[in-house]
Amino acid sequence: MKNLTLFLLLILAVSPSFAQFENINIPLVKHTATRNRIIPRNQPHPYDPSGGILLTFEGMGAPDFIMNFYNGGTSLFGYTGTNYGVSFSPGVFVGNVPPGNEGNMPSPYALMSPLYGNIMNVPAGFATGISFYYCTFASKVVRIYDGPDGTGNLLASYFLAANMLDSNVVNMNKVEIPFSGTAKSVVFPGHMLDFAYYDDIALGDAAPPSSVPTLSQWGLIIFAFSLVAFGSLYILRLRGGVS
Repeated sequence: MKNLTLFLLLILAVSPSFAQFENINIPLVKHTATRNRIIPRNQPHPYDPSGGILLTFEGMGAPDFIMNFYNGGTSLFGYTGTNYGVSFSPGVFVGNVPPGNEGNMPSPYALMSPLYGNIMNVPAGFATGISFYYCTFASKVVRIYDGPDGTGNLLASYFLAANMLDSNVVNMNKVEIPFSGTAKSVVFPGHMLDFAYYDDIALGDAAPPSSVPTLSQWGLIIFAFSLVAFGSLYILRLRGGVS
């Protein structure tokens, strides 16, 4: 009950006029917060890949909080998306960028922004890697874990350089983070006093990390080269090419 009370107070603090879903006081999304600029609930988004998991954050209220929108449940305001088995911390926010300010967004107009809570959970896990677009005013580090809620072993981390030059126009960069193992949670940095924005999160969308040969593999490689060199020298001697 205490956590729920704090969460509701946070919502009120984010926007004084939240009851009308207008004028969210967040850079980039503060000029829009109406639902008529997004895809209606339960309709597929044109950017959804076939057979893959791509989270575009379209189709929710604006503003809204993702929560179980991609997990067979609903967002805070009752919107339902494709059930990918992906959930977000209660304080992970979605807002719309006004037309004309979307810059190079991969799928206008919704952006995800961690405000109070910054974890994406995937209980079934995903492998190979993750890719997404981001923009931030200050540098940050994304971390990927093999346990839920940012626990377990750290599979990968990635430094996000600051790339926002204009607070009114979106400037996003795509990153791909490969890893070995199975990831079950991702920590996306950002909060109410240090905004960061994310879009088009694709799970499993990164080339697997290049494997480094083990000592035994190196031994086989050296042995193979030695055989080739010895065989070449032997043939040259038979032909009289080497005395």
